[in-house]
Amino acid sequence: MTYHILTGDCLAETFKASPLQGSVIICRECLVEGPVNATTEERFWHARAQYLSRGSKDESDFYFRSVKGEFDKIAEIAADSEINLWFEHDLFCQVNYWFIINMLDKLGFKKVYRVSPNVLPERLWAGFGDHTPADLERCFANRVSFTKGDFTLGANLWNAFRESDLMALAIYSKSLSPCFRRLDEVCRAEVERKRSARPQKALAEILSKGYTSFNDIFSQFSKREGIYGFGDAQVDHLLRNLRA
Repeated sequence: MTYHILTGDCLAETFKASPLQGSVIICRECLVEGPVNATTEERFWHARAQYLSRGSKDESDFYFRSVKGEFDKIAEIAADSEINLWFEHDLFCQVNYWFIINMLDKLGFKKVYRVSPNVLPERLWAGFGDHTPADLERCFANRVSFTKGDFTLGANLWNAFRESDLMALAIYSKSLSPCFRRLDEVCRAEVERKRSARPQKALAEILSKGYTSFNDIFSQFSKREGIYGFGDAQVDHLLRNLRA
């Protein structure tokens, strides 16, 4: 069997329109935000549900059904299956990617491939957003096979991130692999997020230039700090804290 783990529902819609075959699993998490360092797997998922649902039972139920439920499908995949990981280069996507690699490594999968978006240098962090079904075919044709070292690197990156071990993250960022493109830049962005509040400083500068509309602020932030891959929810959260 062939499986495709896709970064979000938007990519899933485009994927459905392509001739590519295989079962789809959708990653709907945003592990770049919130608690990630629980002592047990059960506590991890409950902490994630509580954080993202903000106390709402309906939203918590949705999380376990539609977010965690997709991850649960991974454990049901036969060991000899082929798994394709469709993830972008930005920090948001990469953290989810590292988490999934760690899962796959623990489960012992061997036939795993990285599928990267086709992006121009001037739109490096755009990802799969403007890809057509034909573009996805080309991305798939250029997929890269995981080596044993790639599994180890992905697991190490995830553990460094969840433990906020910035020194380890900086060390692993120097690793070179076609399965981890732009790794040095992305890890540096995370280090600067934690050490010097880089995203908040960027937002403060945008506000200082007189932008007041959230759409304009979000657009300016995405142009300047697209490396973070933040959606409107993450930028809104940063903005609220900045204005508090």
